[in-house]
Amino acid sequence: MMKGKEISLNGKVALITGAAGGLGGAIAWAYGAAGAKVFLHDLFEDKLKDITTAMAKEGIETGFRALDITAPGAPQKLVDAALAAMGRIDILVNSAGINRPEKSEDVSEKNWDDVMNINLRAMFFVSQAAGKHMIARGGGGKIINLSSQAGSVALPLRAAYCSSKGAVNQLTRT
Repeated sequence: MMKGKEISLNGKVALITGAAGGLGGAIAWAYGAAGAKVFLHDLFEDKLKDITTAMAKEGIETGFRALDITAPGAPQKLVDAALAAMGRIDILVNSAGINRPEKSEDVSEKNWDDVMNINLRAMFFVSQAAGKHMIARGGGGKIINLSSQAGSVALPLRAAYCSSKGAVNQLTRT
């Protein structure tokens, strides 16, 4: 059996949104274990403190900022906080997202807007802010957008979620 190639992110800095959640948290740990410095984002400051404390005990350099990235100006504030703490961003992982299962006929404008604002709008504006930094420093970078099969396959009770993830797929292509 072939042994898999070990991934090294030594010297890289990753900003991860939604890092207190399952996928975002797992990515943060994997990147840290691969040698990256990780800057974590989520709404939940207490969870971020716990994660960064646990990572620091494992020798992973971390920082965090708890904020609502759908608020006006928040994507830039998040990127600025990551830059202040880490000096640069090499990798952005857009993992923040929500799903509010409802029958299509029952989806409220607020729930539709909430899903679109976190899953698509915030993703775009965090990417834009991080991308401007990556371009300005001339060092390139990677932007990774998490989507879902729901972006390609219609699922019951998921009109807003499927629509947002389909838009994420198209945004990523552009």
